Amino acid sequence: MTARVEQYRLNAAKCLDLADRSSDPESKRSLLAMANAWLMLAAQRAKNIEIISESQDAQSKRKRA
Repeated sequence: MTARVEQYRLNAAKCLDLADRSSDPESKRSLLAMANAWLMLAAQRAKNIEIISESQDAQSKRKRA
């Protein structure tokens, strides 16, 4: 996994920690939504990396053939 994916996951964890400590319902909802957004971003980034890697592997195989 890339450093960026890990950073996104850490950001999500920080949001979850803050939400857990928050007593304000609106702040808690916002922080949970933000954590979800960070996790979705991390998942999308990881998927994009996988797609790019597969594409590069396929191109490399075609060049050798």
